[in-house]
Amino acid sequence: MAEDKNNSFHNLVFDIKGMHADIAGFMPAIEAAVNEIIGGHSTNKTEIEHLLDTLTSITPIGLGHALFIKLLEYYKTVDPQGADFYWHLYEEMNE
Repeated sequence: MAEDKNNSFHNLVFDIKGMHADIAGFMPAIEAAVNEIIGGHSTNKTEIEHLLDTLTSITPIGLGHALFIKLLEYYKTVDPQGADFYWHLYEEMNE
């Protein structure tokens, strides 16, 4: 029985590492989207918030922190109240 639990744990760790690697594979595209928004001086709140949502969902697994902060700093110039919401969400998700 202990061996089954040990195998289950190892399988879970293996699955999590695989998912982390899969998500990490999308980071170049996410970074390009962040750079495009900032470089293009986009004020499209929907687009920015969608990307912030994406980044917020992956920061708890150790990915996207720097990109989240970079985009959030930019978003402060577009919508300070919206940026404040995302800052609090980020803090809550990464406690």
